[in-house]
Amino acid sequence: MIAAGHRRMGFVGACGPRMGARHGTRKNALDRSPPWRLMSAGGSRTRRPEWQSLRMRARDGGVDEKELGKMSLGLGILTLAVDFANRLGVLNSVEGVQSRSDLVGVICGVTMILYGLATRDVNVRAEQQVELDGQFVDEKGADVVSESALQKLRGAARSVCDATTVRSVIVLKAGQVLYRYGVMGQAATVDTDAEIIKQALSKPSRTYFARVEILPAKEQLNFLPNNVQAVLFEPLPENGLLILGASKVRPFTPEDFGWIRALSNLIASLEL
Repeated sequence: MIAAGHRRMGFVGACGPRMGARHGTRKNALDRSPPWRLMSAGGSRTRRPEWQSLRMRARDGGVDEKELGKMSLGLGILTLAVDFANRLGVLNSVEGVQSRSDLVGVICGVTMILYGLATRDVNVRAEQQVELDGQFVDEKGADVVSESALQKLRGAARSVCDATTVRSVIVLKAGQVLYRYGVMGQAATVDTDAEIIKQALSKPSRTYFARVEILPAKEQLNFLPNNVQAVLFEPLPENGLLILGASKVRPFTPEDFGWIRALSNLIASLEL
């Protein structure tokens, strides 16, 4: 039987003062929150990776990326307009030096426009993150998992959830659930006979659904939150599977995939 230990919670405002007043102290409210929410509330249960802290400090102290993109887009359009006007003005007497300078101007203008468009696209995607509805779970699902392996799994899952938009981590092996961490759906177990699970297990490479809402087999993911935005199935040795649910559409960057590979490698190396 799966060990009990999950608790119902709403993620919006989970770390706010109201919850602290309801339970007596703000510390109690923090104890009932997932680790990635603790960081935003000033908690210190999990230590944010140093590279992420440096990136946050650089972002807070630097120029807003959205404003920089707007300036780059405007300067790019202005550069192309000036270059075009200059070309029309000397249309009958174009020299080699003039032609090369015009080419450099076109390249600079196009580069700035592309950077501005890319920045706008990044900011649009960043607004798609949502708070997942469900139960926060931290439990092992099989007695074969040793205490030392459980501690390693818990630490790795926390790190991935803190560094990425992953909010649900499930480890399957030989048809049974080894470990669950994060926000889960209504189903207390994972139906390993579901078609979507069978297909993921049969493939040697990962299966990635970047937008779950258009997935026909979404009802088979009832073990995840009903508003999960993206799902990734990472195959593991010995007929194992790592299931990750994210709170954002198209959530994973190359850096995030590095975290996922590190987690899957750790799971594969564990001696249960």
